[in-house]
Amino acid sequence: MLDARSPVPMPVEPLAPDTLSLRYWLMFFVITGAGLFDLFDIFIVGFIIAKLGSEWTLSYGQAAIMLMAGGIGAILGALVSGILADRFGRRLVFLVTTAITGLASLALASLPSGAWIAFCLLRAVIGFGAAGATTVQSAMIVEFTPLKWRGTLPGLALSIGSFGIFGASLLSALLLNSIGWRGLAAIGSLPLLFCVIGYWTVPESPLWIAGRHRARSERSERATASSNVSLGSSDLPSPRESLTGRFLLLFLAWLCVSTAMNGVYLWGPTVLAYVTMVPVHEAAAAFMIVSIAGILGKFAFSFSPALIGRRRSAQIAGFGGAAMLA
Repeated sequence: MLDARSPVPMPVEPLAPDTLSLRYWLMFFVITGAGLFDLFDIFIVGFIIAKLGSEWTLSYGQAAIMLMAGGIGAILGALVSGILADRFGRRLVFLVTTAITGLASLALASLPSGAWIAFCLLRAVIGFGAAGATTVQSAMIVEFTPLKWRGTLPGLALSIGSFGIFGASLLSALLLNSIGWRGLAAIGSLPLLFCVIGYWTVPESPLWIAGRHRARSERSERATASSNVSLGSSDLPSPRESLTGRFLLLFLAWLCVSTAMNGVYLWGPTVLAYVTMVPVHEAAAAFMIVSIAGILGKFAFSFSPALIGRRRSAQIAGFGGAAMLA
């Protein structure tokens, strides 16, 4: 059976209440670096399909299915990776999903011309791996970060990851005509490098390990306790108690934000190239501006919670984003 507690060359050390060690920053940049290329893999498809539309004489329906395939895989990847990360550990799921993303990107780059169905299947696999890795990466960053910095550094990690979207736009504008769509797809295999580095530098989450130990202790107590002993002393809430109205509200808010963001970044280049007949490299150059704006926004809202609070920051971001889309 898979066990995330296998020996790791870099041992787990307790979380410090305030300090950020060199080991923390190494883990931080490995995880965020992998996340950067995961986002590159997710969003490069918008520029690739804009290019393939004429080369493969794709219909609007085929192009739409090719775009949606990654999203379907991403939904499944996020759901499955969260469950597996709770069962087998964050580290193992992070490494496996990152490897899946890189290997599927290599396979995508080797597809023959016109194989749009195989393209869809591989994009679903890439979406599964990238979204699964991103889900676990977010949890790991939060769980490794000392409480004092949890309002800033997880947002900073997302901001760094946004450079993957900018990189997709930049490389499409500069290299699409020279290395082709297969070259861009092959660049998406770079998560494999972070997978290898992460194997040696990223330990298991101390909070996950502590939770596993507590769960085992509770099971042992239940097995040995008499029938008249109360078992309600645990400080951890049950999964059912966690499904509050506040959680559902945050879930719906994040769903809407993700839908709007992915719609702009994924469909924007393809729609621009298909409808206005703008060359793909010019559409990519235009979306460099969009991605830069996204990076600036994420950096700003990484630090705003420390100044005006998390709730106020979320309100400004939500209503401001809705106004811009309108």
